[in-house]
Amino acid sequence: LPAFLPPRSAPLCLDSSLDRNCSRLWARTGFFQAFLGFRSAMARTMNHDELIYSDSFSCWALYPSVCVQFGKKFISFQSIRKEKSIQIIQLCSIVGDINTIAPIISNFFLACYALMNYAVFDASFAGSPGFRPSFKYYNQWLALFGALICIAIMFVISWWTSLVTFAFVGALYVYLHYRKPDVNWGSSGQAHSYKNALHAALKLSSTEEHVKNYRPQILVLTGNPMNRPSLVDFASSITKDNCLLLCGHIIPVTLQMKRNTMDKLVKQLYYWFQTRQVKSFYTYVISDSLNVGLRMLLQCTGIGKLRPNVVLIGFKNDWLHASIEEIRDYFLTIHTVFDQHCGLAILRLKKGLDLSEQMAKCDDSENGTSSANPNALTVGLLALNSHVESDECFALRQDSYMSSKDDSERTERKGADDDPFHSGEVLDFLAESSGPTQVTLPHVLDNMIPSVFKTTRNRHMSVDQRALLDEINQFQTKVKRGIIDVYWLFDDGGLGLLVPHLLTQAGSFMHGAKLRVFTVASSRSQLEREQRSMAALLSRFRIDYSGVVVIPDLSRQPSEKLIKEFNEFIKPYMVDSDSVAEHDELTKGIFIRDSDFVAQKSKTYRQLRIKELLQEHSTNAQLVVLTLPVPRKGVLPACLYLAWLDFVSKDVRCPLLFLRGNQQAVLTFYS
Repeated sequence: LPAFLPPRSAPLCLDSSLDRNCSRLWARTGFFQAFLGFRSAMARTMNHDELIYSDSFSCWALYPSVCVQFGKKFISFQSIRKEKSIQIIQLCSIVGDINTIAPIISNFFLACYALMNYAVFDASFAGSPGFRPSFKYYNQWLALFGALICIAIMFVISWWTSLVTFAFVGALYVYLHYRKPDVNWGSSGQAHSYKNALHAALKLSSTEEHVKNYRPQILVLTGNPMNRPSLVDFASSITKDNCLLLCGHIIPVTLQMKRNTMDKLVKQLYYWFQTRQVKSFYTYVISDSLNVGLRMLLQCTGIGKLRPNVVLIGFKNDWLHASIEEIRDYFLTIHTVFDQHCGLAILRLKKGLDLSEQMAKCDDSENGTSSANPNALTVGLLALNSHVESDECFALRQDSYMSSKDDSERTERKGADDDPFHSGEVLDFLAESSGPTQVTLPHVLDNMIPSVFKTTRNRHMSVDQRALLDEINQFQTKVKRGIIDVYWLFDDGGLGLLVPHLLTQAGSFMHGAKLRVFTVASSRSQLEREQRSMAALLSRFRIDYSGVVVIPDLSRQPSEKLIKEFNEFIKPYMVDSDSVAEHDELTKGIFIRDSDFVAQKSKTYRQLRIKELLQEHSTNAQLVVLTLPVPRKGVLPACLYLAWLDFVSKDVRCPLLFLRGNQQAVLTFYS
């Protein structure tokens, strides 16, 4: 090795043998000094030697590749230290000149001191109350000055070794930044995130609103988000990373909740958002009424200008079998949204949004299967949607007002003894294992869904199970050559055009879809002129469209067959005026009186005419966006309004979105 050759400036000895021995002695001493200095500088640069090999900042957690040698992982950190020390000795010995190693050693020391000074300055600048230095003469600006001085001295000593040091430290930073080790640093970067968010929210509160900067900030009434993944994914397709999205949960209990239970639950939900790549916040309130709970959410959710201005709910598919209280509560919820000056969107799917019942049936079908060979649906599907019942998995059950009746009955049959937090109440937050066939997983993993079809066990999945998987991920699968039909029948400020446009942008399941806009003509004699005017309006709004259709006869009476069908549809909810007067206040405004039906006859025919247009034009569409009629308080009964929405949309095969803005202008020519 060159390390054992005498250096150029070897000491002069009288005897040649003594000369050689003395030279080798001095050389070896210099080599070990170079190694010790370089190793000490490296340790200080990487946050001190003790920190590297401590349990809190374990080498396994931060730099696992450092802990691997020749494909074999070392068991003890002492063996790692010995191996790496030998390698560093060999590298430094090959150089054979301490004067070459010294600038590198000095630069690593200076880099360590520069980083330390800047770290304490950054912690002070972040303003975190947890940073309280005990040094009497500490000053944050003096620390910054010290960091700059250290960097300047590094370049004075040797500019190329300074660049090497910066490259080494930068490589460590980039490695940790992209690897994201599971270590809670408590860094000043976290403090800066809070400070920046606080200052940005305060600055936004004092900013004057302009139509160019309008963003739909959506509050979604999801109940338990894991039970309605389609509703969450649809809202996420609108907001993506550019708008505020809130998943609201109204919990119908009056019991004093345990805070640690909810904290674990919220953490589980945010992990579920992350696995499904949904940028959303989760918030909950406790209320015995959906209407009151929504009012609480709209009044208290958000901060400053970061407040919801659009509410998205699912259509109540089971309203025909619901109680009077549930119908009234749902109808008052619609009124509450408009009273709070918010836009309203109601999403209806052919098979509904709440998949908890279907998942429970699949779960029940798996109970007869051997636990040693669970199929892929048990591992993938149930883990995804929180029906994996485990002591380690915290997931909300069907405890919101958007749940089905069967879910409530199934929860009641489970009994109070199965849940330590039940206590005879409805608080069913913790899920426990009830059988050996159910899978225990610490987290819900969404990425298991695509992989289940690659295993042999998936060949035994039933048709219903595969269909359920498709329903869960229907809004995460991009639709090729899709078509969105927009029925913009009334001017609502432009929200009915903006939301479909956002759904065609990148990141949405309808990315690249064609927009077909249907609008109403004010005069039958000028259809072509109004069509050109509407096309010019869309062009000025910079909304891409594939076609514009002007409807000349929206006010035309629908077919007699459709009228008779609708009359049979609402017949169970038709009552005499005298019989309604005999009921209490609870039934007031719910059932349809003869006078109400006559007063709303023209509007009813308009809704039936819209149904005919949907059957005529939108059979090949993948999504229909329809202007939502606004119910007038004290004039329109709840059953008649829900019958309108149900009858118009029940035969539409694709998802249908009822949408109505709050008359606030959301589109402009000048942006």
